Amino acid sequence: NILDCFICTVTLNFIYDYKAAIKGIYLMLKNNEGRGIKESVALVTVAGLVQISQYDYERWGDYWRFTDMGIKKDFEAVFGEGNVEVVSYGNVLSVIAELHGIAAEELKHKELFTYDSRYPVIICIIAKKV
Repeated sequence: NILDCFICTVTLNFIYDYKAAIKGIYLMLKNNEGRGIKESVALVTVAGLVQISQYDYERWGDYWRFTDMGIKKDFEAVFGEGNVEVVSYGNVLSVIAELHGIAAEELKHKELFTYDSRYPVIICIIAKKV
């Protein structure tokens, strides 16, 4: 109950009990009742179709790859339905580029930002505590 906004980028993939981490994120956000503020928000990203991080795997673990549907349900279980928005980015070319270590700058804008829901590279979550 201390933060107005919490930003968490590609971290839940490395936490074995990521559902407990989602609950922790919720608890860190301020309760806005009586404050005149509509909501506190968590801005979270998780990895979809990407390779295992060997560095992290050997040190503390690399446990999960997510889908937009699954992570939305996990966040809604804590934040409530209607308080979670999920958007994913990726396409078959961006997945191949990611797996080959090709930098985003090496792709054309259209190649990088064409969206295909079957190939999510990164999944973005906006979760609101109202």
